[in-house]
Amino acid sequence: MVAGLSLQALGMGWIALIADSGLTYSEFLLPSIVAGVGVSMAIPSAQNSVIGSFSLEEVGKAAGANSMMRELGGVFGVAVAAAVFAGAGSYTSPGGFLNGFAPAVAVLAGFSVLGALVALALPGRRRTAETAPVGAVPALEGAGGG
Repeated sequence: MVAGLSLQALGMGWIALIADSGLTYSEFLLPSIVAGVGVSMAIPSAQNSVIGSFSLEEVGKAAGANSMMRELGGVFGVAVAAAVFAGAGSYTSPGGFLNGFAPAVAVLAGFSVLGALVALALPGRRRTAETAPVGAVPALEGAGGG
Protein backbone atom coordinates (compact mmCIF):
# COMPACT_ATOMS: atom_id res chain seq x y z
CA MET A 1 0.00 0.00 0.00
CA VAL A 2 2.84 2.38 0.87
CA ALA A 3 4.66 1.70 -2.39
CA GLY A 4 1.50 2.08 -4.46
CA LEU A 5 0.45 5.36 -2.86
CA SER A 6 4.01 6.65 -3.14
CA LEU A 7 4.10 5.86 -6.86
CA GLN A 8 0.72 7.50 -7.31
CA ALA A 9 1.99 10.62 -5.51
CA LEU A 10 5.16 10.63 -7.60
CA GLY A 11 3.25 10.37 -10.89
CA MET A 12 0.68 13.00 -9.96
CA GLY A 13 3.29 15.36 -8.56
CA TRP A 14 5.29 14.93 -11.76
CA ILE A 15 2.21 15.83 -13.83
CA ALA A 16 1.60 18.90 -11.68
CA LEU A 17 5.20 20.03 -12.21
CA ILE A 18 5.31 19.57 -15.99
CA ALA A 19 1.80 20.83 -16.80
CA ASP A 20 1.98 23.63 -19.36
CA SER A 21 0.27 24.53 -22.62
CA GLY A 22 3.04 22.94 -24.71
CA LEU A 23 2.94 19.56 -22.96
CA THR A 24 2.81 16.71 -25.47
CA TYR A 25 1.10 13.37 -25.01
CA SER A 26 4.44 11.57 -24.99
CA GLU A 27 5.64 13.79 -22.12
CA PHE A 28 2.41 13.11 -20.22
CA LEU A 29 2.52 9.34 -20.78
CA LEU A 30 5.28 8.23 -18.39
CA PRO A 31 4.04 10.11 -15.30
CA SER A 32 0.53 8.84 -16.05
CA ILE A 33 1.83 5.27 -16.16
CA VAL A 34 3.68 5.76 -12.86
CA ALA A 35 0.51 7.10 -11.19
CA GLY A 36 -1.60 4.33 -12.72
CA VAL A 37 0.75 1.59 -11.56
CA GLY A 38 0.68 3.11 -8.09
CA VAL A 39 -3.10 3.17 -7.86
CA SER A 40 -3.31 -0.38 -9.24
CA MET A 41 -1.01 -1.48 -6.41
CA ALA A 42 -2.70 0.49 -3.64
CA ILE A 43 -6.36 -0.43 -4.14
CA PRO A 44 -5.99 -4.24 -4.05
CA SER A 45 -3.53 -4.14 -1.16
CA ALA A 46 -5.89 -1.96 0.87
CA GLN A 47 -8.77 -4.32 0.16
CA ASN A 48 -6.67 -7.37 1.03
CA SER A 49 -5.57 -5.83 4.31
CA VAL A 50 -9.17 -5.10 5.30
CA ILE A 51 -10.48 -8.52 4.31
CA GLY A 52 -7.54 -10.27 5.96
CA SER A 53 -8.20 -8.52 9.26
CA PHE A 54 -11.63 -10.04 9.92
CA SER A 55 -13.09 -13.46 10.55
CA LEU A 56 -15.11 -15.17 7.85
CA GLU A 57 -18.30 -14.28 9.70
CA GLU A 58 -17.46 -10.55 9.59
CA VAL A 59 -15.81 -10.31 6.18
CA GLY A 60 -18.99 -9.21 4.39
CA LYS A 61 -19.48 -6.25 6.72
CA ALA A 62 -15.79 -5.36 6.44
CA ALA A 63 -15.88 -5.47 2.64
CA GLY A 64 -18.98 -3.28 2.57
CA ALA A 65 -17.45 -0.73 4.94
CA ASN A 66 -14.24 -0.74 2.89
CA SER A 67 -16.15 -0.12 -0.34
CA MET A 68 -18.13 2.69 1.24
CA MET A 69 -14.95 4.36 2.53
CA ARG A 70 -13.26 4.01 -0.88
CA GLU A 71 -16.26 5.67 -2.57
CA LEU A 72 -16.37 8.41 0.07
CA GLY A 73 -12.66 9.03 -0.42
CA GLY A 74 -13.12 9.30 -4.18
CA VAL A 75 -15.98 11.76 -3.81
CA PHE A 76 -14.00 13.81 -1.30
CA GLY A 77 -10.94 13.85 -3.59
CA VAL A 78 -12.95 14.99 -6.59
CA ALA A 79 -14.70 17.69 -4.53
CA VAL A 80 -11.44 19.05 -3.14
CA ALA A 81 -9.75 18.96 -6.57
CA ALA A 82 -12.73 20.78 -8.12
CA ALA A 83 -12.65 23.40 -5.37
CA VAL A 84 -8.91 23.97 -5.83
CA PHE A 85 -9.37 24.21 -9.59
CA ALA A 86 -12.29 26.65 -9.23
CA GLY A 87 -10.29 28.82 -6.85
CA ALA A 88 -7.19 29.05 -9.03
CA GLY A 89 -8.26 28.42 -12.62
CA SER A 90 -10.94 28.69 -15.23
CA TYR A 91 -12.10 27.25 -18.54
CA THR A 92 -11.74 30.57 -20.39
CA SER A 93 -8.27 29.89 -21.84
CA PRO A 94 -5.53 27.24 -21.86
CA GLY A 95 -3.57 29.34 -19.39
CA GLY A 96 -6.58 29.71 -17.11
CA PHE A 97 -7.12 25.95 -17.22
CA LEU A 98 -3.48 25.26 -16.33
CA ASN A 99 -3.66 27.78 -13.49
CA GLY A 100 -6.23 25.48 -11.86
CA PHE A 101 -5.14 22.09 -13.17
CA ALA A 102 -1.60 22.03 -11.77
CA PRO A 103 -2.59 23.02 -8.20
CA ALA A 104 -5.53 20.58 -8.21
CA VAL A 105 -3.31 17.68 -9.26
CA ALA A 106 -0.66 18.76 -6.73
CA VAL A 107 -3.25 18.63 -3.93
CA LEU A 108 -4.26 15.13 -5.03
CA ALA A 109 -0.58 14.10 -5.01
CA GLY A 110 -0.45 15.43 -1.45
CA PHE A 111 -3.43 13.25 -0.51
CA SER A 112 -1.52 10.25 -1.88
CA VAL A 113 1.52 11.15 0.23
CA LEU A 114 -0.73 11.49 3.27
CA GLY A 115 -2.24 8.07 2.51
CA ALA A 116 1.24 6.52 2.23
CA LEU A 117 2.19 7.99 5.61
CA VAL A 118 -0.98 6.62 7.20
CA ALA A 119 -0.29 3.23 5.60
CA LEU A 120 3.14 3.22 7.25
CA ALA A 121 1.39 3.30 10.62
CA LEU A 122 -0.75 0.24 9.87
CA PRO A 123 0.20 -2.97 11.66
CA GLY A 124 2.08 -5.60 9.70
CA ARG A 125 0.61 -8.87 8.54
CA ARG A 126 0.03 -11.33 11.37
CA ARG A 127 0.93 -14.95 10.88
CA THR A 128 -1.92 -17.40 11.22
CA ALA A 129 -1.83 -21.16 11.33
CA GLU A 130 -2.29 -21.19 7.54
CA THR A 131 0.65 -18.85 6.88
CA ALA A 132 3.05 -20.00 9.61
CA PRO A 133 6.21 -21.73 8.40
CA VAL A 134 6.18 -25.51 8.28
CA GLY A 135 7.26 -26.96 11.60
CA ALA A 136 6.23 -23.91 13.63
CA VAL A 137 4.35 -24.71 16.78
CA PRO A 138 1.46 -22.37 17.53
CA ALA A 139 1.19 -20.97 21.06
CA LEU A 140 -1.43 -22.69 23.16
CA GLU A 141 -4.07 -20.54 24.83
CA GLY A 142 -3.98 -20.77 28.60
CA ALA A 143 -0.62 -22.54 28.62
CA GLY A 144 1.90 -21.72 31.32
CA GLY A 145 -0.12 -22.01 34.49
CA GLY A 146 -1.29 -24.87 36.68
